[in-house]
Amino acid sequence: MSQQVPGGVVHSLPADLRAALIGNATALAAWRDITPLARNEFICWVEDA
Repeated sequence: MSQQVPGGVVHSLPADLRAALIGNATALAAWRDITPLARNEFICWVEDA
């Protein structure tokens, strides 16, 4: 499987989140399944935590 993990619309994917997604096939599949806007919102939520 490719190690390419899509980011968000505006925000790039943080390195720690990328590593976590690569390490969990189920989470990565879910991440790839959501829309770019949803990924962007999740990235914002994680960065603001």
